[in-house]
Amino acid sequence: MNRLCLSVIRPMTLSILLLLTLLTTTTHANPILVQGIATNEQFSQSLFGVTAQVQGNYMHTPLTTDFSSINSDTDLQFTISAPTGKQFVVDFTAAGDLDFNIDHNAHFPHDFVAVDEKYSVTSFTLNNLQGNAHPIFRTGVVLNPKNNQSDSVFTIPGGQNINLSAKTTLAANTSFTFTSFTFNLNIPASSQAIFQNPYFHSSDFSVRGFMNFVNVPQHFGPFVRLGDIIHTPEPASISFLALGAFALIRRKR
Repeated sequence: MNRLCLSVIRPMTLSILLLLTLLTTTTHANPILVQGIATNEQFSQSLFGVTAQVQGNYMHTPLTTDFSSINSDTDLQFTISAPTGKQFVVDFTAAGDLDFNIDHNAHFPHDFVAVDEKYSVTSFTLNNLQGNAHPIFRTGVVLNPKNNQSDSVFTIPGGQNINLSAKTTLAANTSFTFTSFTFNLNIPASSQAIFQNPYFHSSDFSVRGFMNFVNVPQHFGPFVRLGDIIHTPEPASISFLALGAFALIRRKR
């Protein structure tokens, strides 16, 4: 009798363990990657201070997901990169503010119902960060309806909008470089946001620095800009080249 019970219980136990494993491994859908490249630089002055920024307005891989059809949490990643061979350069000689923003829209017919949802950024990262700063950022993300925009020529239809932001305050004489920045967030299974099959997508993203004239009493150049990536040889490579040059000198003698 005991042997019969064990022969029944063991398969049932294995089935339960297998079911629990499947449940725990399917709580997240595959990560969704959205990517863009910032290419434009701007510098301006106002009554209050100076602004320098690097920006772009086209996502190379836009967001095209229907979150309402996904029955699990979804990891969503937005990455904005500098062009090939370039990097973002931040060089604050005076104290000021540094903002990162992504505004991505999916435009639909007028009868489309957009949702208003708010989530938390799980992480914000400056990739390949080099320099004397490790700033702490205040982050936020919101999904909301995008209203129709009209001018004298045509009307741009509204739709679903996602906006991400990260902000920090930098001290004077702060400088660093990075090749890209990434927002990571988690969209819960309850989301009803739809970005799939719109008329078209539109995007704006930027790295923006601002310094008040109280801190900057005179004209100041672009302190947020794109710069060339400078490859510094590793110490081992330099030593190897030095040994090679020394050997050639001895051979000539």
